Order: sequence, then structure tokens, then C-alpha cells
Amino acid sequence: MDVDSPILSEGEGALQGATLNVGSWNSLHTGSSGSGDGGPGLFYESDIYATLGLAFESLSLATTYTAYTYPAPDFAAIHEIAIKGTFAHMLSPYGLVAIEFADCDGCPKGTYVELGIGPSFALSQEDGGPTLAVPVKIGIDAKDYYGGDAFGFFSVGGTVTIPMGETSWGSWLIKGGAEVLMLSETLEALNANGDGDTSKTGFVGFGGIGFSF
Repeated sequence: MDVDSPILSEGEGALQGATLNVGSWNSLHTGSSGSGDGGPGLFYESDIYATLGLAFESLSLATTYTAYTYPAPDFAAIHEIAIKGTFAHMLSPYGLVAIEFADCDGCPKGTYVELGIGPSFALSQEDGGPTLAVPVKIGIDAKDYYGGDAFGFFSVGGTVTIPMGETSWGSWLIKGGAEVLMLSETLEALNANGDGDTSKTGFVGFGGIGFSF
């Protein structure tokens, strides 16, 4: 769930716009890390975040505070500040730096760097038609983020978003896609399945329904 509010919509001068987002991201686990296989429990992770976005003529900047909490495993919360810069270009190239400023029961505070592109293409000539996004990114352990591996992961994916029309309450959309990942040795070990098997590559399919008002 994400709620955003425009602070400045038609700015003059260098700053063109500003928004504030507040939201929550949650993960319910089954299998080896959830409640079905002797794991810590169903409600594995709950994250709370707030983002201040600033839009300039050829660049947008977003500063995000995130609190990563783990109700079922009962891990200590991790607090992080991330700054993301995205350039106004057809490929939407971006860079992100995230710094942990509160440790998790003694583990080191890490620094993460992500580089990527996120182009989006209209699949129809009609306004408000379906779109295809093709995100490509690489995650890098700049310091103590993934336990020593400088390379974290590489991923490429595709997401199709189809608007379903507006109602008096808001607008609906459906979204689906897939992502292929290549993992470092550390992330490969952390993502073992219930049988203990690991793989350097992974495939994730996803889909959902969205509503905005």
C-alpha cells in the first residue's frame, strides 16, 4: 500500500515538482521460511517507508527512509536511507545508494549501490493503453551489505500494465510479468529451497490487481 501527495505540481525555476510518498510493504511466507515447514512463521517481513521526490528539468531525485522489520523471525529492525537519481531519457537510467544507519543486533551497517535502466513502452497507440516496462539492474555490495561479495545480483525483467478503466471511486489496473536473476555466491546460499538446493540463477513470475483513487 502506497499513499502519495503532491507538494508542488507546477514549480517555477529549477524545481518542477515535489511529492511525498508513505507506504508499507509486507511479505507472508510459507515453506521453509514460513509457517508450513517449521519456519519462524507466516508474517515474515513488514517494511515501512517514506519518500520525498523532487523533479527537475532533466533529473529526478528521491530520498527514502525505510524501516525493515521482521515480526515472525523476531529479528531486530534495520533502518536505511536511500537516495536515487533518475535521468530524463528514453532508457530512464538511474543510480541508487542506500546506507544502513542502525545495526541489527551487532551486524555491521552496510552500504548498497544499484545501477540500472527502466524504459517503458506503449503497447497501443491509444492514450491510456497497456504499457511494457523492461527494468535492468545490478546490485552491488559497496560495504558489508551482502556479507563480503562485491557483486550482489543482476536482473532483467518485463512488466505489462493494463489499465482497466475508471469508476466513481478510482481506477483499476492489472499487472503481470517475469524477472530473471543471477545471484552472487552469498545470495545463492541465502536463497536455498526447502530441500537445501541452491542455484545461481532464478526465475520469478508475478501478477496482481491494483486500485488507485
